Amino acid sequence: MSSYKRAKLPPTFQWQERALETVLRCQDKEVLRVVPLNRGWLVEVLVLDSAGNRPTFIPTSKEAGTWWGARWAKDRIEHLESITRLAVQ
Repeated sequence: MSSYKRAKLPPTFQWQERALETVLRCQDKEVLRVVPLNRGWLVEVLVLDSAGNRPTFIPTSKEAGTWWGARWAKDRIEHLESITRLAVQ
């Protein structure tokens, strides 16, 4: 069994476990979610990245999806904090 360790994110980011999904929030705004899809999982990015993209990813497990989501967010911390800061003002 593989072990996925999520990237460490600043305190402005929090993971929220829900009944069927896991959501990554930044400053109380949903950034991405890991949801079941048929017999697998789907990572949906809910905001546009700095290139104007909203990527999706099909991981092999929920843990792999949260690992990918944390890496994706860590590589974009400054951008995500700035757009979510504007959204909550």
